[in-house]
Amino acid sequence: QVGSALFLSIVTGAPNLVYRTLETRTEEEQQAQENRGRSLTVWNASLFVYMIGLEGVMLVISAISTIQVVRNVNLVGAIRYLWALLWVLPFAIFFNIGLYDYFSVTGVWVKHYWRDPSMAWFRDKFCEPQYWWTLNSTTGFPHPTATANTLCTVPIGNTTTETEWCLANYNSTACTDIRNSAQTDVETWLYVFYYANASWGLLLICLLFLVVNTLEGIISKPLVQKSRESNIPAWMSLPIIGCIVFGVVFTFAETS
Repeated sequence: QVGSALFLSIVTGAPNLVYRTLETRTEEEQQAQENRGRSLTVWNASLFVYMIGLEGVMLVISAISTIQVVRNVNLVGAIRYLWALLWVLPFAIFFNIGLYDYFSVTGVWVKHYWRDPSMAWFRDKFCEPQYWWTLNSTTGFPHPTATANTLCTVPIGNTTTETEWCLANYNSTACTDIRNSAQTDVETWLYVFYYANASWGLLLICLLFLVVNTLEGIISKPLVQKSRESNIPAWMSLPIIGCIVFGVVFTFAETS
């Protein structure tokens, strides 16, 4: 899951991975690229991939720091590790639920952000090549060229406007078909990616429950119960912080 988060951040943001500049840009897109407003969106399942990746980093760090605790049978350290898992567990469940695209947001995101620089890698991998006859070729065979930043980036419109745009810029009528085919493939790939991470997330949640129950058996139930009773105020801070964070996001996010 940490690798998935790193992979997604690289393919959507690494400047040297693919060429991210379009041949044609509208005035709105020019302004959006200057302030990065369109790329900074939280309204898709990719956000939860990043959150699960962060959660994975925290679990790795806590697990490494607990190796000595396990070797020395340190009850104080075991209780601390137990609390780390108890705090991570609700976030793991919440983030995993977010990976399921109940309202088909992925398709909307792909279509409306298709020309955004963050989608350049997907266009590069899924847009069909354009074929033309090269006069200087010694072999006499057609040569492919990428359509990722050209024909495949026809702006959303009706059939007439999209065809006119394609003819005006590239003297072709294949733009819409190339784009629609690529977007369908990207949506399918993203759903597989999200649900694969969700499957790993379910496995992780089961393992967390198993480790928590094992630690409770090692520490003893009375000590665990006493620790929980003394930390009830800290538990209440979790929903309070969550309400504040999401309230701020919903109110002030540029893409809300």
